[in-house]
Amino acid sequence: MTTGQNNPLAELYTQSGPVNIEEIASSLKRFVSIQNNTDKIFLKDYGLNLTAVQKILAYALTKKMLKETGKILKSSISGSEIELEIGLKRGTIDPTFKTLKERGLLLGTNKDYEIPNSSIKEIIDDFKKIK
Repeated sequence: MTTGQNNPLAELYTQSGPVNIEEIASSLKRFVSIQNNTDKIFLKDYGLNLTAVQKILAYALTKKMLKETGKILKSSISGSEIELEIGLKRGTIDPTFKTLKERGLLLGTNKDYEIPNSSIKEIIDDFKKIK
């Protein structure tokens, strides 16, 4: 299918994917860092002051960005991964996942959660508002 003048769909085509990497990186750069050689995600000092909801979303959104750029194979997260990688306690993680699912900011089941593309803009906007 072409995107020329005679195509009524031409204005709907885009060069970018569903995830705007630059916008995600810009909104998260105060909170997270990614290790060069391993792509391991770390919370920066300022990120350590985030709420549990914000920490989980920052981590999950960073994974989504890494997957979109081909750095990792999957962007899903699990409770055990959150516990291990960002240090939240299991008693905090499970109810936070439940809250995020209810708000539509996470999709998935017991060991496989992911931020839906439709929620990315809302999450980015929320991170931009943090002082």
